[in-house]
Amino acid sequence: MQMIFQNAAVYQNGTITRQDAVMSDGSFRFYAVGSVTAPMDGARVFSDCLLLPGFCDVHVHLREPGFSYKET
Repeated sequence: MQMIFQNAAVYQNGTITRQDAVMSDGSFRFYAVGSVTAPMDGARVFSDCLLLPGFCDVHVHLREPGFSYKET
């Protein structure tokens, strides 16, 4: 299934710009950013979204297994 984000605020290379973006096949990766002219049949279209890169929590405490009391 194809998902199209029209007029989205896209964070890319340290700036936010208004662009269209296309995601397909459930890969959660954009294969086209720029201007989308013709969506495929059955595409889901979203408008005026904010697209940001995936975030991760870098403040984690990894401990040895079996010492759950140290996780608090």
